[in-house]
Amino acid sequence: MATITSLGVGSGLDLNSLLDQLRSAERQKLTPITQQKNLQQTKISAFGRLQSALGRFQESVVALNDAKLFSSQKSTSSNEGVKVTTTSNANSGRFEINVTQLARAGSVASNSVAM
Repeated sequence: MATITSLGVGSGLDLNSLLDQLRSAERQKLTPITQQKNLQQTKISAFGRLQSALGRFQESVVALNDAKLFSSQKSTSSNEGVKVTTTSNANSGRFEINVTQLARAGSVASNSVAM
């Protein structure tokens, strides 16, 4: 078996190749650790997104739990000549009213009556 007695210029060994092989071997050892680190970071990120979504959901549930939301009714009309009001027991929904005949102005006249 051959033995190496010196490492240097005169030894005839390709030191650059040996160093490259050592670096490659060390990087290969780190590959599973790097993959595991990336997997854990992905899980942490997903957990953060889930926690944020659950927080928004909880805020929505609290808003829905407010009794004022269901007891208040809003009424609007697109015509200024019509007044619309609602009460707390009004049914929710959209209602349309069609006017089929407009009211006409009228007057009544009579002769004067002596008393």
